[in-house]
Amino acid sequence: MPPGVARAKQVTAQLIDVSDAAHLFNLEDVLDHIFQQEFVGPKGRPVAWWEECTSARLQASHTVQELLARGAGSSPVSALRLVIGTMMRAFLVNE
Repeated sequence: MPPGVARAKQVTAQLIDVSDAAHLFNLEDVLDHIFQQEFVGPKGRPVAWWEECTSARLQASHTVQELLARGAGSSPVSALRLVIGTMMRAFLVNE
């Protein structure tokens, strides 16, 4: 790789099981769950948002069931990305 060209960081997907978590209705609920489980520190909460694998930003009001029906978040290729400032984490959703 030429000098001065940054390498893309590999993002490892983490699994979020929503099967017995009826309180995880939309992406805002999933984000709250992630911070409550301390997957991510609380300082990142104000600068966090969701993206699809296409880098399209998602509304926090998207329902988990709607995204799963579209195939979003159901495999490593379609993992939802949680962007926190300059850091990115990928999450798979399992129902």
